[in-house]
Amino acid sequence: MHRREMMPQAMTPLTLDALVTNLAGLGQAMRKSFIGFAQDSYGDVFVTTFCKHFFGNMYSGLYMANEYTIGIDTKSAKDEADVMLFGSPIGGEHLTAIHTRYKNSYVPWYRKIMAILQLHVNTLRTNQYLRRSNVIISSINTDFSSTDPVKIHKELAVTLLLSGEAWNCHSHATNASSITSVSDWNKAVDWLRSDESDKLKQDFATFMEIHGHRCVRESELSEKPWAVEPAKVVRTIQDMTKSADQLRETKKHITEEEALDKIKSPIGLIKKKIVRFLLPLSRSAVGQRENGKRLAIKGMDILRQGYNRLAELLVHEGRLPDKELIFYFTHDEIGELIKTRSARLINKAIRRRKMMPALMAMEFPELITGYPTPVSEDDAISVPTTGELRGMPVSHGVVRARCRVVKSLEEANRIEQGEILIVPYTDIGWSPYFPLVSGLCTEMGGLLSHGAVVAREYGLPCIVSAKKATHVFRTGDDVILNGTLGTIAKVTPESPEEDAVDIPQDK
Repeated sequence: MHRREMMPQAMTPLTLDALVTNLAGLGQAMRKSFIGFAQDSYGDVFVTTFCKHFFGNMYSGLYMANEYTIGIDTKSAKDEADVMLFGSPIGGEHLTAIHTRYKNSYVPWYRKIMAILQLHVNTLRTNQYLRRSNVIISSINTDFSSTDPVKIHKELAVTLLLSGEAWNCHSHATNASSITSVSDWNKAVDWLRSDESDKLKQDFATFMEIHGHRCVRESELSEKPWAVEPAKVVRTIQDMTKSADQLRETKKHITEEEALDKIKSPIGLIKKKIVRFLLPLSRSAVGQRENGKRLAIKGMDILRQGYNRLAELLVHEGRLPDKELIFYFTHDEIGELIKTRSARLINKAIRRRKMMPALMAMEFPELITGYPTPVSEDDAISVPTTGELRGMPVSHGVVRARCRVVKSLEEANRIEQGEILIVPYTDIGWSPYFPLVSGLCTEMGGLLSHGAVVAREYGLPCIVSAKKATHVFRTGDDVILNGTLGTIAKVTPESPEEDAVDIPQDK
């Protein structure tokens, strides 16, 4: 098995039950619709978990598209998948494993043709899938005012199914894009919601209505979204407005023709016509992919609201010791608790919660072959001492500036105007800080990763998949980031080249 962690850090049992179960079933359905059969063993499941961490199986996922299943070149398909997720092809040994895994698979020729057609039809139907997702989310009952726990639990069971449909629509949109100064933030929130803030009051309310369901690790049900903790948004706004010239404008919009004119690689007339046809579709697909995710996350937030309401009722009835414990049950266990008041289930959930800090501290390699094994403190990682790393270029440009190494979003408020940001990875929570920086370097990611997409929107030089960048560089280093060549290097006096050294893996 060849696995990649899908969402860093551990997830609560309720989130795994609500999200991963849906995605596992979705993976089975997609595989069957493409090649006519689903996985028949645990080793071949589409997604899986280990120590409450969420992994995707590359062999049964993206590597499923090969010459044996849908009739396309296996190496080209594998390399495209690797570049999309990891920033570069990951080695010939995995190509051999794909051949070994699928060479005895029998897929009729007509199935292969249907699979290719389905891939392209999905691309053309992205808007249709998004409209369907919007209808699904709008149809979900969001009234959790009932005082009957049994009724709310049954409503949440229906919501779980509808949420799965929304994730299904998002997966189709993803397939298409792959082819194609106040120190008290709570007081600041009160001010923004008061009449004293004038027009800002309505602007803030509108923002929260549209985006209030988003947050860091937004698929995790136990996380607090912006609507619940708006101080997180205010803190970010303050970080972005430390000075009058701190906000950075996005890059100038260019037409398809201008983009074609900027292509440096020579292409023939026929290929140019194909690119001219695909370019607007690709541009649209990237936005549609994010719209699909927005709707899927909206569904997760409705589940979050429902389970929080159910937790309030169960605490009031003496069935739960505290609200937060509900996230350490599965949906079915909650149903059993409502019926039986089982002390055994309460103790199980408490044990799970006690284990969570240790599970959250676990780190895994970006790519795993075989059984998932956490990185131990004794492991050493070889990094160059030359002060230069190579990654994958995803947004062109060259910039020289002071760098800021940030390993968690809690440290993001230290980012200063014009710095080059070096991080392990980014997600939606990092978006407000992009206007502040002059360049971006991430240790993980590919062409369609969050950092790559947003960096291109802002016109920021960016490289991804620069392994151990947060170890090689330190905040304050003067660096040159080359988003065209895919390199980042310290600006230091020339010195003799030294051998690589081993440093311990941070936890």
